[in-house]
This record gives sequence, C-alpha cells and structure tokens, in this order.
Amino acid sequence: MIEDSDIERFATVVYYQNLPEAERMLSRLQQCVSGDYVEGVFNALKGICSAIRSQDKSSLIMKIYGKYDLKRIDRLMARIQRILGREFISSYEKGYFEAWLQVLKTFRKLVEKQ
Repeated sequence: MIEDSDIERFATVVYYQNLPEAERMLSRLQQCVSGDYVEGVFNALKGICSAIRSQDKSSLIMKIYGKYDLKRIDRLMARIQRILGREFISSYEKGYFEAWLQVLKTFRKLVEKQ
C-alpha cells in the first residue's frame, strides 16, 4: 500500500525539484503496487516523474512545476474533486486522482510556508 505520507514526501521532493530522489522513491514504491487503486496512485506519481524528465509542456505537472501559484493549484484541486465526485469512477481512477489531489495539497502547503 502506498500511504498518503509516501505521496506527501514524494510531492515535497518534486516541489524542491529533486527529480533523482523522486525517481528513487518511485522505485521503492513500485514494490507496494497491488490492485487497481494502488496502481492508479503509482501511475500518477510515475507520470509526474516522466513528464518532468521529458519536459512535456502539455502535462499538468509542467503547467505548475517551479511556478507554484495558489489560485492555479486551487482550481486544479477543485477540478480533481469534481472528478472524484462522479457517480461512476473506477478504483484505478480513484487512486490516480486521489494521488494527484494529495500532491497538489502538499504543493499548496509548501507554497503557504514561503
């Protein structure tokens, strides 16, 4: 199982732009993947690393990476919460979007500290 605290540590490392450490964490977390929900969580985190590594400008993370804005983070969190509120959502999707929500919440806390 991948815990919220694992996601928060991962997001903190990403926030401070330490991609090699984020990838090491991801390697360790891969051992915890079992079931659709956790696979969704893992793939959300893996996608974040992949988008940063490839500098994919169309990805969600690259739209906020290094230029964290509370209003933008809040808008993204609201969009994800709407998705999570849908009547029909698979376990995989729930894990994926809940991981993203945790990442954004962590970014928000870190921005507020500065």
